[in-house]
Amino acid sequence: MQSKSFAKSLTLGLLCLSLAAASLAQEKQAQPKKEHSKPLTEKELLKLDKKAFKAPSGKDFYISPLENEPYRFSIILSDGNGNAATTLVLIDRLNIFESLLLEAKKFAESAEGIGSPKPVVTRFYDKQEPEFVVDVAKTPLESRFYVTLQGLNGKVTVDVGQIKRSDKKETGILSDMLTKIQNAKAGLSQQQ
Repeated sequence: MQSKSFAKSLTLGLLCLSLAAASLAQEKQAQPKKEHSKPLTEKELLKLDKKAFKAPSGKDFYISPLENEPYRFSIILSDGNGNAATTLVLIDRLNIFESLLLEAKKFAESAEGIGSPKPVVTRFYDKQEPEFVVDVAKTPLESRFYVTLQGLNGKVTVDVGQIKRSDKKETGILSDMLTKIQNAKAGLSQQQ
């Protein structure tokens, strides 16, 4: 009987000792090795800074093809108040978004659907792609654009600009959005 309790005590003691040893070994492994490298030069820092992604500030639209998947694009739309939505789209969905923007702009420049004096809002969307919505609010003198992006991290609606119909003068980021989309697609066609 005593030998059984001695064996149990010995086993328990060895188990505790092995757990403590394992714990110490893990602590030693968890400590990263410090590499002593020379500090970066100012030229190297500038080079890294040029490569770094700059998050949009203010109302902005960002689009870029993914490095390993050129037919897939990363899109970020920010509203200038710290809210942004991001999504990934294939080229066919990007074409739909571009078409929505172009049709909304064409509609905004026309006299069709003008509200007086309250704005009349017309929504442009694709039933198959509810991720992108473009609203045009028309008054007798101007049209204002609102783009909604339902992204991976939430939804954001941004006032992206206006067009005065009398002189076709445009303000905001709508034209910039269209240019960026067209440039991203042109970069894709140059890769082929």
